[in-house]
Amino acid sequence: MLFIMDMKKLDVLFENSRFLVVNKDSGISVHNDSHSVVHQLGVDKVFPVHRLDKETSGLLVLAKTKSDAAKIQSLFSEDKIKKQYAAIVFGSHKQTKQSGHWSQSLSARAGGVKNPKGPKPLVDCQSYYSIETTNDYFTLLHLSPLTGRTHQLRKHCLLNLAAIVGDSRYGKSKSNDRIKKIYSVDRLFLHAQSIEFSFEDEDFKFTTNYPLEFSTLIS
Repeated sequence: MLFIMDMKKLDVLFENSRFLVVNKDSGISVHNDSHSVVHQLGVDKVFPVHRLDKETSGLLVLAKTKSDAAKIQSLFSEDKIKKQYAAIVFGSHKQTKQSGHWSQSLSARAGGVKNPKGPKPLVDCQSYYSIETTNDYFTLLHLSPLTGRTHQLRKHCLLNLAAIVGDSRYGKSKSNDRIKKIYSVDRLFLHAQSIEFSFEDEDFKFTTNYPLEFSTLIS
């Protein structure tokens, strides 16, 4: 078993001899600083098998060896891993189609409010969405990326509905500042909620609840 320095930031949901799954808080990077997931679990002891933005909370899979990391990463490249995210976007989208498919091509690099697609060249990007609930101010979505581009879900939300609440790159600072003032929450409302895959002839599915902050905007 691995020793974790700060259990408040990392919740280990599953661990076996090959990999572990953690539920990380928003604001914790995967490997870029001394407080990152990798540093908390031990550098050279765990190897992330997929990306999860610092601002995004939720499920992260880490292998215990480089060889197992490569094996699980190959499942992503072969589209054999299913992921679902929860997100809250600005606005009431009651008149929007309740579920559908987004297919705008996006850059593999980060974009911004004025150019959410990002710099050329653009590459194929596919995402599914479903509207779970909405009120007069916000809409809760379930999102499933079929491709894995940088900020794909954040870009697709802005291009098709509205920015994700708390998104400092693709959202408006005035709107985010208003959320901080009214609701006393300061985070990106994007959460990696479930992940499903098969590894070594065994099926795995992991899920988490919505973060507590989500209930402040949509109860």
